[in-house]
Amino acid sequence: MIATCRAFGPISIWVPPAAEELDRMEQEWKTKRETAKEILLREMPPPKHAEVGYGHCHWLAYDSAQGKQANSLWAHAYSRYVFQLEKQWKTFKTQYCLNECNLAEAGCVFIVKGDDKELFRSAVVQDHVIRPLEVDVENVELLELIVEPQKDAKWNPTVWLTPIARNSVVVKEPVKFNAVKLRVALQSILGKQKLTYVIKNEVLLITSEGEMKRQMRRQANRQ
Repeated sequence: MIATCRAFGPISIWVPPAAEELDRMEQEWKTKRETAKEILLREMPPPKHAEVGYGHCHWLAYDSAQGKQANSLWAHAYSRYVFQLEKQWKTFKTQYCLNECNLAEAGCVFIVKGDDKELFRSAVVQDHVIRPLEVDVENVELLELIVEPQKDAKWNPTVWLTPIARNSVVVKEPVKFNAVKLRVALQSILGKQKLTYVIKNEVLLITSEGEMKRQMRRQANRQ
C-alpha cells in the first residue's frame, strides 16, 4: 500500500498548557481512562518526551489508500516519543511507514517499548508500504515510540498512523493440535481411569466406558 503525506489545517505543536487548561485536560483524560474502550494517543496528556530528527513534533493528517488519517504522528528519524499509559490499557495499535522520499537515501527501524522493555522491532523499512502493528501493553506505565535511522541513511520522514490504546487484548493465532496425536493422548490418559470421550456439538465430553456403552445401546434400540 503506497501513501503520501499532506498536512491539512493548523498543525498541533505541544506547548505547556495554562493551569486551568491542564486541569480540564486531566479531568477529560480521567473520564476517558475509566469509561472508554479505546483512546487516541492524541487525546492523552502531551507526551513526557518528544523529539524528531527533522522538523517539529506534531500531529498531522495523512493521506493514504485507506483515506485520510487525521491523528497521525510525525516521526522523522531519529525520533522518540514517550506516552503515559498508567497501566490502564491492554493493547496498542497503529500503522507505520516512510513518507514519500528518495528511497536510495532512506532506511529505518520502528521500535515500540513498554517500561524500557522492547515489545516490537520492525525489519529495516526502505519502501512506502503501510504496515500494521498491534502489541500487548497490559500493565505498561510508559509507552515509547522510536524510529532509528540505519547507518548512512540520510532522509527518513516517517509517520505513526493513528496510534490508539485499547482495553481489548491482542488476538493471537489459535492453538492447533494434530488430531491423531491428540486422540492417542486422550485414549492413553483416559483409558488408565476406565474413561473415554465423545465429541458432541463440537464439545469434548468425558464419560465412563460403561456409560458410553449404555448410550450406544440406547441409540441402537431407537433405530
